[in-house]
Amino acid sequence: MNAIANNVRDILGGMMPLMRSKSTRTARARNRLRLQNCAMVAFAIGGCAQSAVPVATQHPTTNEPRQHVLVRFSNMSLRPSVAQVVEGGTVAWTNLSSNRGGVVSFPLSVVDHFTCGELRPVFYKTADRLVSIPITGGSGGVALPCPLEPGEYAYRLNLFRGLRRIGPSVSNIDNPDLSLPGKIIVK
Repeated sequence: MNAIANNVRDILGGMMPLMRSKSTRTARARNRLRLQNCAMVAFAIGGCAQSAVPVATQHPTTNEPRQHVLVRFSNMSLRPSVAQVVEGGTVAWTNLSSNRGGVVSFPLSVVDHFTCGELRPVFYKTADRLVSIPITGGSGGVALPCPLEPGEYAYRLNLFRGLRRIGPSVSNIDNPDLSLPGKIIVK
């Protein structure tokens, strides 16, 4: 009988660990999970050490200037990332994500380049930014309150998990999960 067991062991070769006791297989599975978890934590810590907020890179867009541009965003993308509009044109953002909300954020200096004086209720000023109301999935989106003067205007779309229709909580408005860079070019 030992000769048969030895022949089977030789034939199966690397498969013998699968035939070990359940407790040995369970212990090895736990060790593999621990190693995988350690690797994921090390990757996350390394990623966090580089940047406080991950910034997704967007491919430049070569669209022709239009009167109205709709920018669509989801969990990881912003399309088009460069919105080209003609003078007097409008830009709007809509959310295709079902589990993240977004907030459009411009440097505060953009306020002087709008053709109107009142930006509320859709955009409001913070200490150093012009920020939109939250854009949640199915909310219809947000549009610029009025056209911008000709020029180039960089903005970022900050994405948050669990962003509610009433707005981001004070604790997470400065801590987005992801920031997508965008630009508006008015010609």
